[in-house]
Amino acid sequence: MPSEIILQQILDELIQTNKLLQESNSANNINQWVDTYDLANKLHISKQTIYRLRKNGLLKSSKIKGKIYYNLIEVDKMLALIQSK
Repeated sequence: MPSEIILQQILDELIQTNKLLQESNSANNINQWVDTYDLANKLHISKQTIYRLRKNGLLKSSKIKGKIYYNLIEVDKMLALIQSK
């Protein structure tokens, strides 16, 4: 099914960027929250991809005053989970 192939490609790309995210997730950034735009730039993926990951339950988020934010620790956990598969 085409959507499964696309999702697998996205997950493969996320695995590749996991190392970059871990480097940027230093002790100063432990509780850093980023919005969709910043996360898309950090992971080098589209905002639509982030939406799909969130919709599929792979990416946890919090909505604050109508805007969606992602904890970098949770993003790192998601990437580690994907990498372990």
